[in-house]
Amino acid sequence: TYSHTELVYSILDQESIARGHAAYYLKWADEALAEAGEAYFAAGKTTLGALPSKARALRADSISAMAKAEQAFARFDFVAATFSAQLAWRKAAAFRDGALGLAPGTSELQKGTKKEGAAGCASSKG
Repeated sequence: TYSHTELVYSILDQESIARGHAAYYLKWADEALAEAGEAYFAAGKTTLGALPSKARALRADSISAMAKAEQAFARFDFVAATFSAQLAWRKAAAFRDGALGLAPGTSELQKGTKKEGAAGCASSKG
């Protein structure tokens, strides 16, 4: 019978969900890094050395986490890839917030990754 098969949750389901989340987080991180870079460039900060130290650290952390996510994904470790991609997004979101002069956590709030308000977002803590 087909009764109650919708209640079965297998590892394949978990991996499918993880692949989707990893893709969104990586896409958002990439977009946030690009937008922040453009904002800093428009403000006259044309080299990495011209960025505030916190911004440089957030950018570097995001890029590093993106690389880890891509490596995990290539090993078919989709759950680990998702957690690394999520970290990349949070760091990139904080980088974007600083570049655009937004309240910390605003980028995460805009994407719905946190709904408690901008101050409750992980990226607001750097």
